[in-house]
Order: sequence, then C-alpha cells, then structure tokens
Amino acid sequence: MALDYLIAPATSVNAERAFSTGQLTIKHLQHNMAPETFEAKMSVGSWFGTPFLPKISNIAAIVSENM
Repeated sequence: MALDYLIAPATSVNAERAFSTGQLTIKHLQHNMAPETFEAKMSVGSWFGTPFLPKISNIAAIVSENM
C-alpha cells in the first residue's frame, strides 16, 4: 500500500535534459538573477508565441503612447 503513494512518477525527459534549460535561459552574466525574476522569465518564455501575449508591435505602440 505504501508503494501506491510513495513512488515518484516516471518522466519521459531525463533529468540532465530537464535541468539544462536553466543553463540556456540564464547567460553567464545573469547569474545574480533573483529566483522570482528567473521564474517570471521562464513563464514569459513559455508563453511567447502563444495567443496569451499580444504582438510586440502592439506592446511597442502602447509603450510609445505612454512615454
């Protein structure tokens, strides 16, 4: 019965590949990045190119109007 609750689920991605995305995300000059900033960067990166984010031209127009 304990095995039903304590066994970790298998993953189709090996651990080295899963953790290597952090190296690709943070460049050597960004190693002082706060954990919150890193989390936000990972989130925005995964949303990029989806309908959740507006096009960059729309964002640029909003920024230029408010400056």
